Amino acid sequence: METGRILSRGNKRGQKTKKALILAAEKAMMRYGFKNATLELIAKEAGVHTQTLYRHFPNKNALMEAISEDEISVVERGLFDSTRDKSVIEWWYEVKVKNVNKLQVDGVRNWVALMLELEQSGQHTHGHYEIEDLLVEAFAEEMGVDKNSPEPQNMATLLYWSTIRFFRKASKKERMTDKKLVKEFRQVIDGIEDIYGRLLVRTRVSRQ
Repeated sequence: METGRILSRGNKRGQKTKKALILAAEKAMMRYGFKNATLELIAKEAGVHTQTLYRHFPNKNALMEAISEDEISVVERGLFDSTRDKSVIEWWYEVKVKNVNKLQVDGVRNWVALMLELEQSGQHTHGHYEIEDLLVEAFAEEMGVDKNSPEPQNMATLLYWSTIRFFRKASKKERMTDKKLVKEFRQVIDGIEDIYGRLLVRTRVSRQ
């Protein structure tokens, strides 16, 4: 019995350390960029020895995969939280704006660079589809239709890829402030909400 409790405590500590390393990796990569965020720097950011990092993540690719999986978990918890009181689109907007406020423009540029690095390694492609599938399910629930219907699938694709395209394009602009970034993203979201509103009307009419 005592051995079981010791193992349980050890597993909890291991998971806590692993989570701290993922958060430290994200922070370091946003601050210094993907190439400059060494494993030694990430370990220091997490407050652990480099050897501890290697026990959890043998290389940077393993860390990148964990970052992608963590992003999926965050989206899933947020979208299907029973206390969520905003529409799917507004929830998505607030999450992205919080990231902008936290990262600021240079951090957003590094975040975009990180996402591109993940895609080039083939690890984030799976993440794209996972998040898009979660959005499909959330939109279907909100619209009261089957998740295999074209409406939620179209909205998920529009919202997700419009966001990706916007931040990729914005990250290349030299004269971009946090305030302007948020304002322009709001315009993108307003356009998507307008499309969604018209789609909801058509869906309700077709179901009558």
